[in-house]
Amino acid sequence: MIQNRVSASPHGTQIGLHVGHDRVRVFEEAAALGRWVRLQPAEFGHHQKAAFRPGEKRVRGDEIERLIALVVSDDAEDRLEAAENLCPCHLRRRVEELFGDWTPHAPPAWVETPAERGQEHLPHTSAQTHIGIAYDSVPYSHPDYFRARAAVGALSDGMSSRFFTEVRENRGLSYAVWATNTSTQKYGAVLCYAGTGADRAQQTLDVMLGELVRLREGIYADELQRIQIRIKSGLVMQQESSPARAASNAGDWYYLGRVQTLDEVEQIIDALTVEDVNNYLTANPPRNFTVVTLGQEALQSPALPS
Repeated sequence: MIQNRVSASPHGTQIGLHVGHDRVRVFEEAAALGRWVRLQPAEFGHHQKAAFRPGEKRVRGDEIERLIALVVSDDAEDRLEAAENLCPCHLRRRVEELFGDWTPHAPPAWVETPAERGQEHLPHTSAQTHIGIAYDSVPYSHPDYFRARAAVGALSDGMSSRFFTEVRENRGLSYAVWATNTSTQKYGAVLCYAGTGADRAQQTLDVMLGELVRLREGIYADELQRIQIRIKSGLVMQQESSPARAASNAGDWYYLGRVQTLDEVEQIIDALTVEDVNNYLTANPPRNFTVVTLGQEALQSPALPS
């Protein structure tokens, strides 16, 4: 929901008006200098903009339509003008006009089919080979999700990660290699990818699978520390982007049925221990890999421990 946020600070009152995706404007009334920030609910009524600077005025009629049109302009200055002058009530009114007559319907029933495991090759005439590896994990709603996330971080978070070090830096096998957690509401998985030359593809696959098996042995304290810093840095950066924060909120609502605060997520990350992550890996070791390759020649998956 788009709304004004008013909060007390030691130096006065903060009134944050969140409009559009280009600018989040925060006006602060310092105790000694706050002459011009005024709350006038009697004057503005249902109008959401309760704080005006000198010279600002309410936007009405055709001007509202003009500003709404600027929201999708290719010109950044136009979008900033819209963000600066539109109020939440204008945007809410337009959303209600466009979507107010939608009728809720029961979602279609999911039809679950057994997953196709094993290995598949897609022939493609190219000097490059693309390698995809997947295995089961926990969904985002699971209490162990961030333990699983930390384990994957040891593989793929940053230039000190195991995939980057062993596949790219030490052996020069791949120009791109990574792993990531993915989730539906009920199921989770880890997806791994590498892009490499056809002549190095088999060795790339062998090294990646070897690192996935080695992950069962656990992660180290320095790896967990880097992962915690990286995840929390991402949370900080997320606060600087309205679209990123909106996407995060929507994801939380879809997966969890509620929105987690940044403080809540940060506390979960800070509470992670090496023992937590390694216990998770003991109970949920990477295994039963699905391998899909695209390139000139099919690759052979080595025999792996179960």
